[in-house]
Amino acid sequence: MKKIDTEVELSKSHDEWRREYMTFALEIEKEKKLSLEQGEIEGRVKSIKSLMKNMKLSAEAAMEAIGIPKEDFSKYITML
Repeated sequence: MKKIDTEVELSKSHDEWRREYMTFALEIEKEKKLSLEQGEIEGRVKSIKSLMKNMKLSAEAAMEAIGIPKEDFSKYITML
């Protein structure tokens, strides 16, 4: 246990390790955000398809129904 405590203290005082850790932590947060955004987009596409199939809506009407901004319509149309 003493060896682990010593190594932890050593790593805390080592500037290069700290910089590498912070860079790595920032990259993890960036990847989490990208994954969340991708999941949200996939969920919207699924909702659009469902509205089109079940409610017989056009793609544009389905996007309006779920609140997608008109300027994003073309992006979602390519994913359908």
